[in-house]
Amino acid sequence: MTITTFIIDDEPHAVNILKQYVQMTSELTLVGATTDPAGVLSNLSGGNAPMLLLVDVDMPGISGLELAELVNSDTSIIFITSFREFGVEAFELKAIDYLLKPVSYARFYKAIQKVITVRQDKQNAVKERASFFVKGDAKEKYIKVVTDEIVYIVAALNYIEIHLVAGKVLTYLTLAEILSELPPVGFCQVHRSYIVNLKQVSAIEKSQVRLHNDRTIPIGKAYEAAFMKRLAPEFLISKRLSDN
Repeated sequence: MTITTFIIDDEPHAVNILKQYVQMTSELTLVGATTDPAGVLSNLSGGNAPMLLLVDVDMPGISGLELAELVNSDTSIIFITSFREFGVEAFELKAIDYLLKPVSYARFYKAIQKVITVRQDKQNAVKERASFFVKGDAKEKYIKVVTDEIVYIVAALNYIEIHLVAGKVLTYLTLAEILSELPPVGFCQVHRSYIVNLKQVSAIEKSQVRLHNDRTIPIGKAYEAAFMKRLAPEFLISKRLSDN
């Protein structure tokens, strides 16, 4: 498992130390680092959100605790700070760990192992999930969705539409939230507004995916490479064509 990692700390020296630690850890891939927490909010949500956030607590403009409430629910969080007194609040936000500066690499690596364990456990649980319930549009109404019956999912304003083989379900979730609960082998985000069931793909036409129900879904440029990589094992192309 390779975990994409983003670092936020208003102290440049602290950022540099964490960069070194991430580079020393084979399970991590650094995707960004900054000393300006307010300027990176758009990088912490949606399809490009990191899997792990290493964040300080006491920062100008917006605290690490406030920032943690804005990131994707699937993003794991480790707080790294000089202040012991914020530990309770941090764990209430479901932080994986709370590290006090200065942090040794041994302690850092121990925290990363916790992240790996939590994410693997969740991934295994998702793989086994054949169905789930989502909140419907009526009060206290929950609708069962069978995973294999999902054709595609589209974001619409502040809710999503789950299109099924028969019918559709509307619920107040984000694409990132629903994607984190779907089996990773069977589903792929192909656009900032669309997730498709790979079993439902019947053709790929230029920058579009055609589904078995004849619906076409746009492929966003930011998602195209990852989508094609997911499908690569299923391509059967003659070497004679690739040589031309």
